[in-house]
Amino acid sequence: MLSYCYEGSQTLENTLRLRIERKLNKAFEEKEYDFILHILSQLELHEHEMLCAKQPEELMFNQEE
Repeated sequence: MLSYCYEGSQTLENTLRLRIERKLNKAFEEKEYDFILHILSQLELHEHEMLCAKQPEELMFNQEE
């Protein structure tokens, strides 16, 4: 998806943060709240999926104790 070549993860992180900040600032300026809500819902969905993926590992770890 990204066509850039990064020397380190810090550079990638900074670039991504700047790109996200610009997109969100523009969306707020143009009052594109549906877009912002869509992005938030996608982030929350991803967070939920990540938590669900970790739960089986945690359950197995707790059962071993």
